[in-house]
Amino acid sequence: AMGAFGLWASVVPMCIICHLGNFFFVPILGQVRAEFNVTAAEAGAAVTVYSLCNSLSCIVCGPLADAFGRRPTTIATLVVHLAGSAGCFFSSDLTGLVLSRGVMGLGVTGIFIMPSVVVADAVKPEAQGKTLGNIMMLLVMGPIVGPLAAGFLSAAYGWRSVFALHCGLVVLLLAV
Repeated sequence: AMGAFGLWASVVPMCIICHLGNFFFVPILGQVRAEFNVTAAEAGAAVTVYSLCNSLSCIVCGPLADAFGRRPTTIATLVVHLAGSAGCFFSSDLTGLVLSRGVMGLGVTGIFIMPSVVVADAVKPEAQGKTLGNIMMLLVMGPIVGPLAAGFLSAAYGWRSVFALHCGLVVLLLAV
């Protein structure tokens, strides 16, 4: 069984990355609208496509993890998520941004479900409820920390800086 430190060292960064991707986009919508000269509804498509791709990829991520293993699936989803984040950073128009957000959504599913899978694999059944409760506590911090961090970062360095930070965090997680 994985030790407590190993469990938290693998799960906490995934929770942070997952929920930053979910909740940091709303504060930068105004800057995105201004740069690409689009309406709120058009810019909002990036949120919709992200959520749609996230939902659809849930169907395949679990079976992929069962077929190829937890670690390879997690690494693959992190790479997909990183590609989407980098695509957002380099987007020259709204179409590129929306498509890249879709790629991010596809990749985030593995990051989102793997903490629960790791707990199921590594923690004794009688301790899983408490461990998952602690992880859920981290997940509910996303809607608080994500928009706040994105607001400060984008105000200081522009909306692309949010995706630069996100890319850096994913690269750090891949390096571990």
